[in-house]
Amino acid sequence: MGTPFPDDYDHSRVAKDTTRRFGFDLWVTPRFAWHLEENVYEELTALLVRQMARQAACFIDIGAHYGFYSVLVGRGSPDCSILAFEPVAENAAILRKNLEMYEIEVPVHEVALSDRSGRIPFQVSCASDNSGFVANPEGGVLKTINIDAAPLDAYRDFIPDGPLIVKIDTEGHEPQVLNGMRGLLEERDDVRLVIEFNPQCLEANGFSPDELLVKVDDLGFEMFIVHDDTMMFERYRRGSSWQETIGSKSYVNIVCIPKHAALHVCFFAHSSGLDGAERSLLELVGSLVSDHGVICSVEMPPHGPLIRMMNEKGASTVLADMAWW
Repeated sequence: MGTPFPDDYDHSRVAKDTTRRFGFDLWVTPRFAWHLEENVYEELTALLVRQMARQAACFIDIGAHYGFYSVLVGRGSPDCSILAFEPVAENAAILRKNLEMYEIEVPVHEVALSDRSGRIPFQVSCASDNSGFVANPEGGVLKTINIDAAPLDAYRDFIPDGPLIVKIDTEGHEPQVLNGMRGLLEERDDVRLVIEFNPQCLEANGFSPDELLVKVDDLGFEMFIVHDDTMMFERYRRGSSWQETIGSKSYVNIVCIPKHAALHVCFFAHSSGLDGAERSLLELVGSLVSDHGVICSVEMPPHGPLIRMMNEKGASTVLADMAWW
């Protein structure tokens, strides 16, 4: 019986496609051409990560797959060190191919991050971006293999001092990954997390979605849910309904900022043009996001070049008809 995605591990079908909006090429298998050409992949999340990385010392890509985020950061912030973790060998080979295309020097670790070390069974999904210790139930399991697992704390000597961004996309294994980096989080107060929140995958791994949210809160982070479809941020407060927040989405990304530094600022712009005041606001927002990790939203009239440029700075945009003042 064939798999639903027969080309996902066929390297003879790998082709180069150009990412929409970001403009760089990636080698991908055929199913992912749509993600890059017809859709802007995780648009606001990616724009925010790219902007935050401008002043970061290191970006850690956990569940790197083909390397969209590693290439995004490597091209936009060449002085930012990158560590990539991708346990599936077929994916890691394409990841290395993408990094080599841009001469981005990144150590690729074929290791699954967790809260313990050893050789552990791992489910390779029929969909190459859905593998995990328990694969995404929607993808189906192609095979089970034994892989090397380790906590992120085991790699602390490879992480330079300075602001750190950790992206975690592990198909429901995120709580264990957080447990495996407690030492790092105790040592550092300049860590920002970008975590995939997938309720179905968390439950398949034996966690309630609320457990992950409580864990992140207990670790000392404020959480901001990213609505990539509407280009908006929403602050999540402990105990509130995540079901109401994510609606029918299968997953959302959550940006996590240390509580001592967490700030969400809303600006109001009288115009969406690019005159002096708008350019000054654009510069201010870009600096707040990259230098201080501030989550920024800008409300403005619905037509004009400032909208796209604010998004480029990693800010969300709220569009509303407003009278001139």
